[in-house]
Amino acid sequence: MMFKIVYLENCPYSKKALEILKKNKEEVILIKVQQSEKEEYKKKKKIQTFPQVWVRKNIRFRKIGGCDDLIMFLK
Repeated sequence: MMFKIVYLENCPYSKKALEILKKNKEEVILIKVQQSEKEEYKKKKKIQTFPQVWVRKNIRFRKIGGCDDLIMFLK
């Protein structure tokens, strides 16, 4: 499987989600968002929280959600 994660710098939940994916040796596309870009990114992409995680099983990516959703998905 391949994962895509929108990662907010200095965010403990983003850090935890990325660590989980790396620990599981998953292939990851990382989209880093700086703290200074946070509000603009949220407004542009219509999201409320970080991280945002997607999984690709076949051709398309499917949204999983945040860090807790990732943990449940991998169980």
